[in-house]
Amino acid sequence: MKKVGMLLLILLLLTGLLTWFLLLNINNFASINLFGYKINDISTGALVLIAFILGGIIIWFISFISYTIEIQQLKSKMQKEKSEKEKQPVKDEEKQN
Repeated sequence: MKKVGMLLLILLLLTGLLTWFLLLNINNFASINLFGYKINDISTGALVLIAFILGGIIIWFISFISYTIEIQQLKSKMQKEKSEKEKQPVKDEEKQN
């Protein structure tokens, strides 16, 4: 989980830095084509804000998926260890007989 935390921190810093650079152009306007729907004269600041929010949501989604995978791996590891511990006394009893 520490690797995921560092990855999130680095991605957040990079996204923030890029956002700062793009916000320097807040007085500029652009036209975008969003899946065939054309939007004219939208502020680049608004585009940056939307991109930053969507980036944060995507980063959160990736970290959530990574966390659930890690939890599943820990559960299977604990279950495997538990089954090995349950089998261990049976082997010891067989040795005594």
